[in-house]
Amino acid sequence: MISDNILLTKIKDIQGKGYTLIYKRDQTLAGTEFAEFEKFRKEWNNLGPDNYLPNNGKYRQRCFSKFHISTAGQISVLPPTKYFQSTEVNKITGGIEKIIDPIPSTAINNQIFKKLLLSNFTILNRFNNFLRPWEVSVHFFRVLCNKETSALPTPGGLHKDGVDFVTVQLMERKNITGGISRIADNDKNIISQFTLLGPLDRIVIDDKRLMHDASEIFIGDDPSMKDGHRIF
Repeated sequence: MISDNILLTKIKDIQGKGYTLIYKRDQTLAGTEFAEFEKFRKEWNNLGPDNYLPNNGKYRQRCFSKFHISTAGQISVLPPTKYFQSTEVNKITGGIEKIIDPIPSTAINNQIFKKLLLSNFTILNRFNNFLRPWEVSVHFFRVLCNKETSALPTPGGLHKDGVDFVTVQLMERKNITGGISRIADNDKNIISQFTLLGPLDRIVIDDKRLMHDASEIFIGDDPSMKDGHRIF
């Protein structure tokens, strides 16, 4: 999915500044992968509600599962579990054992999903300079807005996820403005901001060194659409 030359550049980015951007143009799809990608993107059309937003918000849908990736690159789905973050990590909705719908088997078995997981596996093992197994928490999010309601992709603002590394993979943004990704140091000084625009645009972040968020989204000006969304 990513050539060795581009991969080395991205790893140097993480080593130097703590994050890297991987754009759609840096990645290749071939043959049946185009059709598989369209199937994969449609998985976001049927997500369940996020029941843990502040102020009883209804603008975000999600699902969540955990995976184990062996040193040989074998992906295993771990048994369903509640999602938990401490209040230290998540000051808005931390301290709650969240019951979230699991990622559907049709998405898990999609070759694009597997390629994305293994692409991140390769990047992080090259970064560490040795092979190690990984436990990976994967979230699908769909954030919705309309003429009456804007939406917050990250309700807590600048934050850490309490893990080693975070990747944010855009699948689609449609009829919205905003959704600007921000990277900050641990004192919340903004060091970079940019907008993920194309499907497969991706950020990889060293969670111990940096914080991140995405700004509020607002409805765009497409007269044929009553709402807009950002899925990632």
